[in-house]
Amino acid sequence: MGNVYTGAMGMISFQTKLDVIGNNIANARSNGYKKDTETFSVFEEGMRKIISNDKTGNIGPYQNEVHIDDIQTNFNPGLIEVTNSSLDVSLQNKANQDGSKTISFFEVGINGENRLTRDGHFQLDEERNLSLMNGAFLLDTNGKHIQIPDGVDITIDREGKVLNKNNGDEIAQLQIRTVDEKNTGYLKKTEGTMFKVMTLDDIQNSFGPLDKVLGAFDSNQSLLKVLKNKEVLDEANTSGQINIFNPVNNVNVMQQTLEQSNVDITAEMNELMLAQKGFQANSKAVTTFDKINEKEANQLGA
Repeated sequence: MGNVYTGAMGMISFQTKLDVIGNNIANARSNGYKKDTETFSVFEEGMRKIISNDKTGNIGPYQNEVHIDDIQTNFNPGLIEVTNSSLDVSLQNKANQDGSKTISFFEVGINGENRLTRDGHFQLDEERNLSLMNGAFLLDTNGKHIQIPDGVDITIDREGKVLNKNNGDEIAQLQIRTVDEKNTGYLKKTEGTMFKVMTLDDIQNSFGPLDKVLGAFDSNQSLLKVLKNKEVLDEANTSGQINIFNPVNNVNVMQQTLEQSNVDITAEMNELMLAQKGFQANSKAVTTFDKINEKEANQLGA
């Protein structure tokens, strides 16, 4: 019976892997998209249990069952494409003096909530608000929509200032948010190329009460792998807020360029074929072991 469970867990894991790869391939041409990767873990050895009529009984031991431990985002920058549009913008981060890396985002508003994105393919909507193709509005440093006056052509300088192209007057300052690479685990992918900063509720819904998360952080491999930096939670335990933003001082805003997706189609297709083979192999194993178990059950009943 244990072999059936092992095969079933393999099928579930590979199905999730197929879903992740499919989403990466679907967004391979989405500006600023960051690919996802899945990580696998093995359940600790334990005892399977059955609950019947409010009573719990042991079925038997299990071990070595692989499952998806987490889906993580690869924040490496994509290739930069040069365009002819003054509304195309990319963010290019420089390494810190200590060698650590940061990643910057445009802050946008959509459906009443703030999001972060690397998608710099801007447009003007009917009211001349600077926005994205998905309807998200670019925000300024005051959290307001950026509206361009009628008849005005704009340029965007290296600091993210939106300027009147004719006279150089400043119209707005793009809100750019910068995050240390070690803190990207606190970003949660939402719609397409957009992210949100996780709240304390998000973290507690995923990992449990904050005091228990902090107590287990140094020894819990999932927490170390996903969130990475305990200092953010220590601060949040006092302030009640997740704070991961840095001062914006190591990023250049480059006009007439776009950051492409960091998805490598060739690599994804190779992973897709391997995942399909893995799913099929586990499916065949489940069918085979099920037949064997059925045969043994029939022999016992004979």
